[in-house]
Amino acid sequence: MAAFGSIEAVIGNAPFAYGIPTGFDYPIILDMATGVVAAGKIGLARMRSEKKPYQLGNHRRG
Repeated sequence: MAAFGSIEAVIGNAPFAYGIPTGFDYPIILDMATGVVAAGKIGLARMRSEKKPYQLGNHRRG
């Protein structure tokens, strides 16, 4: 994943998750990723020759 203003990938897009016990019936759960969309969805759109939504991914200028 590219950092803001970058033209190259510099950060990973690995999801992360945390579980925090609360002492009650339900824990606090956080499960998220840093990307806007899954890479598989972009690949599928490319295979189908579909245009990707505006500002989803990089081009040669960033």
